[in-house]
Amino acid sequence: MELQVNTIVIQCINFVLFAVIMYFFLFKPLQKVLAERREKISKDFDEAKAAKSDAEKLRKEYEEKLKQTSEESADIIANAVTAAETMKSDIIAEAHSAAERIKAKSEAEIADMKNKAYLEMNHEMGSLAVSLAGKLLESSLDENAHRAIVETFTAKVESGDVR
Repeated sequence: MELQVNTIVIQCINFVLFAVIMYFFLFKPLQKVLAERREKISKDFDEAKAAKSDAEKLRKEYEEKLKQTSEESADIIANAVTAAETMKSDIIAEAHSAAERIKAKSEAEIADMKNKAYLEMNHEMGSLAVSLAGKLLESSLDENAHRAIVETFTAKVESGDVR
């Protein structure tokens, strides 16, 4: 077996040519595709980081707003409770005041009615006394007649038929 130098040289040249052709037509485009892929992955990763950062920022903003809303609602509730307590106190004070006014008015009316009844009673007693005196003077002054008039008058007063 003889080694043929020509064949080896031609095969080497073929191999080098094949390697150069493969480099320009296969390896370079493959490198370009891989570089683009790396760049896209890097870009997607950066976008994901930015999106995560934005999401975290939004979450913090929402938590802060929620906290503020909770504080505001607690303040509103506290103010409403305070207003209700004030209103309750005002209503109770007004009711006590109205009750006192009604009580004072009723007491005044009762005293007035009592005075009127007393005056009417005194007037009626005076009228009765005058009527009795007139009847006594009209009749004879004997003792039996006097006693009969007083008994008749007393019976009329007890029965309520004074006239």
